[in-house]
Amino acid sequence: MKMRLSLLALITCLGVSLTAHASDITFDITDGTFSPSGTFSGWFLINSTTPYLIDEASITATAPGGGTTYTFTETANDSSVPGLAYLYDAGGDTFTLAIDGDQGFWAINTLAIFGSSDTELTIATGARFDATGATITPAPATIPEPSSLILLGTGALGLAGTFHRRFLNT
Repeated sequence: MKMRLSLLALITCLGVSLTAHASDITFDITDGTFSPSGTFSGWFLINSTTPYLIDEASITATAPGGGTTYTFTETANDSSVPGLAYLYDAGGDTFTLAIDGDQGFWAINTLAIFGSSDTELTIATGARFDATGATITPAPATIPEPSSLILLGTGALGLAGTFHRRFLNT
């Protein structure tokens, strides 16, 4: 019986530790601007196991001149290049998201060097608008609720075992 309880406690602790780690890190993009005008904002996920690989992204962009608003969503990165993702919409428009920097200090790439890509909006007619800057900040971390519930349940099992041993076995 003791061996079964020990094994159950070990499995529960492993389950808590495995569910408490997030697989991706979310970053928000705000105040993005294009040249000569236009704006963009959104978010992207960085893969925590393959550093700098963008897993998902969602961007809303307004073309220069106060024109059309475009919405781009990518659920799986089609680029194996770290820090680079191509997002498409139904109209054939493309948003290229290129980031530089280090974890926590990301910046939008606005100057293509040595074959790297710029962050840009390319609409189906062929017009291209380069990003001139944006603010990238880590999104607030979410608390994994299943882990806290498992931890609470483990504590309740421990109290029940203590109660059983002290009061029912006397």
